[in-house]
Amino acid sequence: MINKTLSYKNEVYRKIIHLGSLLFPLLYFFLSFNIFLLFIFTSTLFILILNVNYHYIINKLPDKININFIIRNNEYKSFWSASLMM
Repeated sequence: MINKTLSYKNEVYRKIIHLGSLLFPLLYFFLSFNIFLLFIFTSTLFILILNVNYHYIINKLPDKININFIIRNNEYKSFWSASLMM
């Protein structure tokens, strides 16, 4: 069986990022619909580009900038949860 769990600390980081999704309803409430739609479209495009080109992009960045600690083993070869959420 493949170990799909992360350490407790890394799971906490993932949950903090998931709580960041609470930003979307707040933005919807405070922004006009067109600006919100532009924000959602841009965010989705950014996440998808980052997800698809992750290995190329991560090799170009310095070692200090790394999100491997919050990516589960099964997400390396498929879309991340954030991509699916968008």
